[in-house]
Amino acid sequence: MLSLNLLVLFPAVTLALTPSRGCGATPKLITPSSTATPLNLTINSKPRNFFVALPKSYSSTTPHRLVFTLHALGGTASAVIAGTGGYVPYYGLPPLAANDSVPTVFVVPNGLNNGWANQGGEDVTFLRQVLATVEDDLCIDQDLRFSTGFSYGAAMSYALACALGKDIRAVAALSGNPQISGCAGGTEAVAYYGQHGTSDNVLPIE
Repeated sequence: MLSLNLLVLFPAVTLALTPSRGCGATPKLITPSSTATPLNLTINSKPRNFFVALPKSYSSTTPHRLVFTLHALGGTASAVIAGTGGYVPYYGLPPLAANDSVPTVFVVPNGLNNGWANQGGEDVTFLRQVLATVEDDLCIDQDLRFSTGFSYGAAMSYALACALGKDIRAVAALSGNPQISGCAGGTEAVAYYGQHGTSDNVLPIE
């Protein structure tokens, strides 16, 4: 049921189609092995990395939906991909996305110290650069960018909505807190889905 809710939030229907720079070009950086081999960036003199999962039918002539799937505190991108440590792979979205008319690229970054403190906005800077890197290499519909995550990953998704505004279509925050990763910006309306367990003793609902 959770995955169904997320797919409803991340619809393929859009009024506009804005292809990224990677449309029509052969990828030079991202390959099917990018789910196992991380891609590396340096942000604020710190090494950062992320993984990318391509659909089996990836085509450089078809603009794809992009979804960030962000891990919780103490989690890793690899656990989100593999569905270990309490995660369902990519939060359960790929089987549903496979039946959709718009193919989906999943982007799975690692937070610093297994979290998303976003000190001085450094995680927003990192994810902006991840977006630029992926969209330069792959064919992405820039009107179909989304983010979801659990706990700290949910907080970071919230921070992305604040920072990116209309440049992100929607976010889904699962048991998150809108304060712990910050909210710089927040002046534009972004579609938002949130849920929280009433018995959560790590981030109590109140």
